[in-house]
Amino acid sequence: MHSFRHTVASRALLAGESVDEVAFLLGHRDATVTRVVYIHEIADARRRHMRRSRMTAEYAGALRVALQEQADDLTP
Repeated sequence: MHSFRHTVASRALLAGESVDEVAFLLGHRDATVTRVVYIHEIADARRRHMRRSRMTAEYAGALRVALQEQADDLTP
């Protein structure tokens, strides 16, 4: 049950819900507890998004070429 609670809180924060609202829903006395527990979730998600964006920008052309070559190989 605790795992489910953590997942719901993390998803709500990542979706843009305010820390104060999530704190209220979790029953935390104030939003400080919520920030301390979940700030790493938000920071990790932002880092993942930035890394994926950089990789997409850098390798998108190479991926398109590889996919086109693969499609050409499958065409009789």
